[in-house]
Amino acid sequence: MMTLSEAGRDAIIRREGLRLTAYTCEAGKLTIGIGHTGRDVYKGQRITEEKAAELFAKDTAPVEAYLNTLAYPFTQGQFDALVSFIHNIGLPRFKQSTMLIYIKGLAQPERIAGEFTRWVWVSKIKREKLKSGIVQETTVKVQSKGLLARRESERRQFLTGIAS
Repeated sequence: MMTLSEAGRDAIIRREGLRLTAYTCEAGKLTIGIGHTGRDVYKGQRITEEKAAELFAKDTAPVEAYLNTLAYPFTQGQFDALVSFIHNIGLPRFKQSTMLIYIKGLAQPERIAGEFTRWVWVSKIKREKLKSGIVQETTVKVQSKGLLARRESERRQFLTGIAS
């Protein structure tokens, strides 16, 4: 059974950051610790580094368990890159992804790695004041420079085992 390596954990911390006070991430979700989101996160919340580590372990355990159910012969770098990716997008979304179809089909690593950079979009609310004075809100998808960099880092890690 594979688990997230120390190098993989360090790479996720570099990508996510460690924030001990809750903040709203680019996708508009309240977040704390090492990318932890959920109903237990609230505005103004503060945690310790120990609590952040505890939440991170709780968040990554089901990801590791799920990846271990797959028949793909992951290298440690591939496993670590996928834990990072899934920690960011969430296991439910990963389970609906084309990437998972490729993994289940035992596709070549290059084919799987090509999927990372498709996950670089965030929803933003665009507000427009109409002539009538009414403010109209529309949700639009925009490409995130931060996610572009993260996905490229995860893609490289998946292919080479080296986290950047």
